[in-house]
Amino acid sequence: MSGSVLEFITQTIYFDKEKYSKKEIDQATKVHKNPDPFVGFTQFPGTMEWKLEWVECSDGYLGREILFTFLWDKDDEFNLWLENNGISIEEESLSFIILCNFMSIEIGDDDLAYENAYNSAIPIEE
Repeated sequence: MSGSVLEFITQTIYFDKEKYSKKEIDQATKVHKNPDPFVGFTQFPGTMEWKLEWVECSDGYLGREILFTFLWDKDDEFNLWLENNGISIEEESLSFIILCNFMSIEIGDDDLAYENAYNSAIPIEE
């Protein structure tokens, strides 16, 4: 049996716009509007899809919401992977555990971490 889980992650950053040049802010805004998350260094037994639901950029503020969908073909294999890695999808975000390249953004020489709001995983019954 196959399965899937949806996760919504809302991300925001407030920064001192006076500290950075227009070029640095424009580059960060471009990256913010075009995220590129990927499954990192793990043996996740499935695939991940993502969609940018909304994005906002204003003076000293960047915000966005990303919908992640995790899919797998074999429930037994997925559950064994969760158990072996000590993961509870009821309590933890798969996004934060296995994905890379979306938790922070560079502005100038600074690497700023997003404030993240995680909406609990929603299993999809098939």
